Formats: sequence, C-alpha cells, structure tokens
Amino acid sequence: MTTVVDDATLLAVLAGQAGPGLQRAANNGEVLTTTSWYYRLNRALRDPGSQRHLSSMAAGLPEEARAALFTVIEDLPPEIGLVHPRRLVPVMASLRLSKPVNFLAAEALGVALLTDADIRISTESPGLTLACDELDVYLELRSPFD
Repeated sequence: MTTVVDDATLLAVLAGQAGPGLQRAANNGEVLTTTSWYYRLNRALRDPGSQRHLSSMAAGLPEEARAALFTVIEDLPPEIGLVHPRRLVPVMASLRLSKPVNFLAAEALGVALLTDADIRISTESPGLTLACDELDVYLELRSPFD
C-alpha cells in the first residue's frame, strides 16, 4: 500500500532510520510526501531555528544517518513520490468537508485521494483525522522511527 508521510517520517525514511516495513516501501517507490512537508524538512535542516522539532530529530540521529540525510535532502530520491501542483490543487480545492482543513491537511488529503494512499503522521492532527474519517482515507498516527 502506498503511504503519504509527514515531514518527521520523511526525515526518518531519508536517513534510513524508519522501521523496516516503511523503509522497504520507500525503496519500492510506495512512499509519497507533500511539497509542504518536504519544504518544512528541508527548511528545518538548513535553518535549525525554523522547525525546532525536526532539527532536533536530525541532530539526534547517528552521524552516518545524519550525513545521509543531508546528502539526499537536496535532491529528493525519485523513489519518494511528489504530486505536481497542477494535478493536486484542483483536488484540494474540491474537498467538501464538514469542517475546513488547513493547507497542510488539504495537501495530504489531495495526495492520498489522487494516489489511493494511506496517510501516516507522527503528530496528532484532529482536523486531518476528522477529514480522513469523512473521506474514508486511512490515517495512521505513529512514531517516525517505527
């Protein structure tokens, strides 16, 4: 099954520190992320003050994993999917939910709907949880390193 991952989980995948199932899925091209989550991770690694949680996660990685992360963050591996905004934005704009969601949630939902993927996040998001329930998108809340 294809999975859309958040920025923290993307960090674990790119550093080779995700759980074996997710790491295998990433190697097989079954992991996607959003432009926003990719941007947030990239920004956190370049400017540690911008996303303290992400930069502290990166700092806590073993030296070899941290070096690998900084190598691949510049050019996202082709096995990690990103949906082009020309396809994604119309889907995001057409979401009809009982409660509006923020841009990050709309983007994750749009990617999941376009690719028939699950969503995996590492931090609870009540708005995304409700929207996933309404749209019948499987959402998993799990540590990025599991």
